[in-house]
This record gives sequence, C-alpha cells and structure tokens, in this order.
Amino acid sequence: MRRTLLAIFIVIMVAGAGRALAVDVDSFCSEDVQQSIERAREWLWSQQREDGSWGGTRGGGRRSWPTGYTSIVVFALLEAGENPQHPRMEKALEWLRENHSEMTYSLGLRCNAWELANRLTGGRYMERLRYETLQLIDSHDEGRYGYGASGKGLEMAFCNSNTQYGNYGVWAGVMGGVEVPAEYWRIVERHWTQNRNSDGGWGYRFDRDSTATMTAAGIASLYVVMDNIHLERFVRPGSGGRSRVLDEAIEWIDERFAETLRGRRLGSGDLYYHLFGIERIGLASGIKHFGGVDWYKAGALRLMDNQRDDGSWSGRWNPLVSTSYALLFLSRGQRPVLFNKLQFDGDWDNRPRDLAGLCEWITRTFETDVYWQIVNFDMPVSEWHDAPILYISGARPPQFTDEQIARLREYVNQGGVIFSVAEGGSGQFVDGIRRVYRHMFPEYRMKVARPNHELANAHFRLGSQPRLHVISNGVRPLVIHADEDMPLAWH
Repeated sequence: MRRTLLAIFIVIMVAGAGRALAVDVDSFCSEDVQQSIERAREWLWSQQREDGSWGGTRGGGRRSWPTGYTSIVVFALLEAGENPQHPRMEKALEWLRENHSEMTYSLGLRCNAWELANRLTGGRYMERLRYETLQLIDSHDEGRYGYGASGKGLEMAFCNSNTQYGNYGVWAGVMGGVEVPAEYWRIVERHWTQNRNSDGGWGYRFDRDSTATMTAAGIASLYVVMDNIHLERFVRPGSGGRSRVLDEAIEWIDERFAETLRGRRLGSGDLYYHLFGIERIGLASGIKHFGGVDWYKAGALRLMDNQRDDGSWSGRWNPLVSTSYALLFLSRGQRPVLFNKLQFDGDWDNRPRDLAGLCEWITRTFETDVYWQIVNFDMPVSEWHDAPILYISGARPPQFTDEQIARLREYVNQGGVIFSVAEGGSGQFVDGIRRVYRHMFPEYRMKVARPNHELANAHFRLGSQPRLHVISNGVRPLVIHADEDMPLAWH
C-alpha cells in the first residue's frame, strides 16, 4: 500500500510543478521574494564569526543563551536551502556540536537544525539530535517548559513561549527518527487544552490575556500532538470529528490577523516571531487565508517593506533573531504546493492529515519539500492554480451544483488535474463522483489505466494496485480516480 503513494507523485510530474504557496501572480512577484531571501542569507553569512558561530548572549539567569543566535541562524539558513556539507555550514554545525546548551529556546531550534542537516549528511548529527531530544523530554513538568532545560524537570517559571519551543524540538526528534513515548504527547495535549483562555486563545502564562504569538504556538503544538497520537481516530470515515479547541483557536487567529500584521496583540513577541508561528500553522493545517487574505502574500509584503538596505530586519531582539525568523517565513512559505484539497458541503475532511502525511513522504523520498493547502468554491479559480492537482475525497456522494461543476471544469481546462478517491471504498462516493465527471466531460469516457500506463511506471512499478481510472483528452489526464481507500495509508 505504501507504494501506491507514488501514483499521486506521478500525477504531479505529468501535471507540472506547483506554484509557490499563496502567490498572486497578477500583483505579487515571487522573484522579489527570492531576492529578499538572498539578501537575508548574504547578511547572515556576513555576520558569521571566525569560529563558525554567530555569538550569543552571556551572563547569568534566564537571559543567557550562549548558543541561541547560532542555533536560530543555522536553522534558518538550512531551511533556506544552504547545504549542510558546505565548509562554512559544517563549521557552524561543528561549533554547535561542541557547545552544549541547557536553554529551551536554543535546544528547540538546535534539534530542528540537526534534523535538517541529517537529511543530507547520512545522519551525521543523529547522536546530537537524540541526546538533545531526550534532554528536552526530561525538562518539562506537566507539559510545561521554562527557560532552562538541563534534563532535571522544570527549573524556572514556565511560559507558553518556551513550552512551544520545547515541543518543537521534540517534534524534530520524532521527524528525525528518535523514539518518543506517546505519553509525552498526551501530557503536552493536556497542557494546551486545559490551560487556554475562554476566548479560545492562549496567553504567555495562565493569568495573561490571549495574544497572537501564543495562540499560534498552541495551534502549532496541537497539530504536532494530532500527528503523533490521534491519527487512528480517523480510520473509519466520519469517526474522528474535528477538534473544537483547534477550531476555536484558528478562529481567534483568523478574526485578528489584520491587526496582528500591523503589530498589535503580539504580547511579549514581535512581528517576526509571530509570522514564524503563522507560517507553521499555515503549512501544518493547509489553511490558505487568514482574515480573508492570503497569509503568505500579506506577510511577505510586510517583511519586504520592512527589510533594511543591508538585507537584515530589526525587531524586538538582536537583528540576527529577527532576520532568521523573517527568513524562515519567506523561505518555508515559498515552497511548492503540489495539492489543493477541495473543501465542499459534505464529508471532505474525513482524513484531515492525509495530504500532510503524503507530502511528508514525498519530501523525504525525493528530497524536495512540498506542501498542500485547502481551497473552496468561494475562492476564484485562479487561486486554485497554486497547485497542479485538485484532490477530492469523501465517503458520501458529493452534491455539487451546476455552477460548481463548471468551476471544476474551468480549473481542468486551464491545465489542472482532478484526483478523486473513495474513502472506505464507498460505492456511494464512486457513483456520485462519476456522475459529476459525466456532467463535466460528456465527450470523454473514463477508462481503466492499464499496468503499462505511465502513471504506474514513472518512478516505481505499481502493477495493478491501486486500480486507477483516467479521463484523458488524448494529450494529458484531466481526471484520475481511485476506488481504493488510498488516503487511509497517507493519513
């Protein structure tokens, strides 16, 4: 079943590469974003010290992060595409390896840097990733983290900001192959679900008003929890149910996005810290719009407007920190989107993590980062073209109107491909979606793709499973459909 994942990847190669996430090509130039990224990279490299580091704060108490600046800069540069085997990056990674940290922020960022570097170095830093992941696991109390993380439980007063970075570091360990007990994630979930405010958001601590930075932190952490301990809830279509806590928190962000982009309701954070959080939840959830606007486009425009002449940004903290957060937002948010998941009136989200799992598998198998996003019929079809594939799934027959079917046809006629899957092998969905396709393309018949079809042989030989059905105009696939429950394996 795992090999059936490649069927979708083959469709991608047939349909062509996806556009950058959330880029409106009519009014927004992705080349400008790329230039901004390059200027930021050049400035960060210009600040590297002879020993390979970027320095750090020293002294006593919670304001001492000797490896903090180097941790976030290395993480940001690796996410921006720097090769971990380049001599200057190797020097930075070796400096980090030789300099131990006992601070939560630093460890959370370091673990993400180790995980990225391991992908292209054959696991050279696996020992550090495993050690620091376990150090973080041993540094919490009831899912809460403070500034210190020596592996002896909670040593300083907790805050949700440090808690986010503790969770983030352990998540990087999981992604890198470190075994983490499920009980850890259950404890983390209890913290975030039982200690939120009545408005659906989170504050810096229990007694603080909700802020955008901390609400984004809670959302991102709960998506990690879902991916680690809650996937089996959604095995049978209709059995899972959406998370009320997540929905209310996302609504909090959505309603206040415009004012947070202007620098309000950020609490103890700043714009750059906040945009990093927005990027995390946007990519994790597939959400394309916050506050009715494209979150990536809006954030990138704001960042480019604020970028200094030397390529850096200056915020609440050292410019190294602000520039690294800005670079993380710009570079991660500009990765190609390969799938749109269609939201419609019906059971469109039975497997909420299906495309998240598939994109992660493709990313690791082919060493190229890809993402997905959610689209709906309220958006113009032009926005659907961020991705070459429109994915439709369900167990009940879709009830599309004639106008909606016309919009699906428009997307395909403009070069897109529809891929549909019957969850649970539902005959009702199969019958319903085939009626839709007969309405869309009465001049073409759906045919079974033979074992020698290019869809089943581009990268791996899939044989007769899954059985794919194709509508083609003789030049390219217009529609690809599978009766088998492929999303279950992806999810």
